[in-house]
Amino acid sequence: MHRNWRHVPGFVLACCLFNAAAFGAPAAMRTSEQVSSAINQELGVGAPQSDIERFFQRHGISFGWDVFGDRYVAIIRDVGPFHSITIDVYVDDQRRFSRAVVKDSYTAIP
Repeated sequence: MHRNWRHVPGFVLACCLFNAAAFGAPAAMRTSEQVSSAINQELGVGAPQSDIERFFQRHGISFGWDVFGDRYVAIIRDVGPFHSITIDVYVDDQRRFSRAVVKDSYTAIP
């Protein structure tokens, strides 16, 4: 009977990966085009720092401040198998929204 238990870790891992891929990103933000569109609709040039951070929080997007690049960096993980979306938000001297660069990112490591 103990032989059946050796498949359990693989099954659990498969379930976790499926859930991460299915539920990792907000439903409305599954493509880089959708992310770009949401940014264009919700953040205008000159939007303050608080609006930029609220945008990320509202959409459940992990983000941080890049001290060396003077920009926000964000990522939507697990959009699909080995697929994420990266977002670079560039700001002016008062940290007001200037522009955003949204890219698809693929990796061989989940």
